[in-house]
Amino acid sequence: MFTSNRYFISGIVLIIAQQLALAISTYYIAMAGAALSLQDYPLLKTRIILFFSFALLGYVISSAVEFISARLKVDLWEKYIFSVYEHLRHNQALSSEANRKNVQGWLGSEVPTTLDGTVNLYFGMTSVYSNIIATIYVFYWVLGIDIAVVMATSILLSYFLMKAMKSRINLCATQIQQKRLEVVKRASSLWDYYLNANSSMIEQRETSSRSLIADFLATSLYYVRLEQLAACLPICMAVALILVYLQGLPLNQAVPWGMIVATLPRSLQVFGNVHSMSLYNSKYLYFRQRISNLLDFTSTLESLNLDQQVARAQLSIRNTQDGQVIAIDQLFDDIRSASRLTGRLLISGKNGAGKSSLLKLLKSEFTESILLPNHTGFHEAEGPLSTGESQVKQLLHVLEQKAPLILLDEWDANLDIQNKILVGHILNQKAAETLIIEVRHLQEAI
Repeated sequence: MFTSNRYFISGIVLIIAQQLALAISTYYIAMAGAALSLQDYPLLKTRIILFFSFALLGYVISSAVEFISARLKVDLWEKYIFSVYEHLRHNQALSSEANRKNVQGWLGSEVPTTLDGTVNLYFGMTSVYSNIIATIYVFYWVLGIDIAVVMATSILLSYFLMKAMKSRINLCATQIQQKRLEVVKRASSLWDYYLNANSSMIEQRETSSRSLIADFLATSLYYVRLEQLAACLPICMAVALILVYLQGLPLNQAVPWGMIVATLPRSLQVFGNVHSMSLYNSKYLYFRQRISNLLDFTSTLESLNLDQQVARAQLSIRNTQDGQVIAIDQLFDDIRSASRLTGRLLISGKNGAGKSSLLKLLKSEFTESILLPNHTGFHEAEGPLSTGESQVKQLLHVLEQKAPLILLDEWDANLDIQNKILVGHILNQKAAETLIIEVRHLQEAI
């Protein structure tokens, strides 16, 4: 998902270049401190100019990274959305209403937050690790091996803390995703309660909803406690070791003290970066699990056994023009063998016999067909429309398309007699050029 993306690769390369520029600027400010201690003012001036030049280069590169980051987030979100729907396109067994709500909630809430957080994490980790490695290298050459060893020790401590907490962080990541999705789904259902229910029903729903939110918050806070433990302990240890080192440094060595004073701001930044590194290490485990959940999301959807849901003995398929009854298997064979079929076929049967499931089976095998279930949004209305008007718009939009097979599921629901007659005439005209198979709200053909 990330390593093959050109925006991701470009961002990583620029971040490393930025941190190298800032490390070089640190080297020159340390050398400027040494020049000041030696009272070599021409050399001091040159090194200060070089310090600002490389620092400016680093900040310019940082701006470019922000543009790339914005493009990367949208690019990843776009590709993920269409990859999920492409998978669903070839799996009609996943087309349940429960899966629809899960997918919409997932794509609208969990996916963008996970991708945004992961991009920020990877870019931030690259920046922090590059900064620490480059700075330790500069400190090694400027201040000696002692400071470098202290920094390296804090990094190792952070690593071992992450190893110890890996399983807990992975569990938290999955639980936070699941509980956030439950909160989003519950928030969507509150619309119906607050607009249509009485006070008692609203109060009950609000209480259970607040309980879901509280549960989500408790899990989130538990993760934050783990994260802060891993972040603060290495810093405390590193600062203590630095203080011990400074206590043993002789006061009569002007050049080392001059370089230390010159690099104090950078030293504080490194401590901050070690803290950030510990946070990123925990977030890496956290977001790695969330990305894994993104990649496995479609496998968690409930699959319907469409063939089993079709009660063949309770269904009949009738040609609305001549009344001929067609068996289900014969219908599939006719569509497979014929290059072009026309007419209108009506599927009849009692509730629960599998009429809609049969349409989904047809759509699953004949992928270039068009299936119009009730309440499907193929056509975006330009203004507010009634339910019936919107239904007519949907039907007319579908009938304008070129398709070898059109499948209509209760197209006459919510339509008055006048609109039923109007659409019925249009269907008869369309049936002269393509095959229309329909499940009717009223078991009669126009």
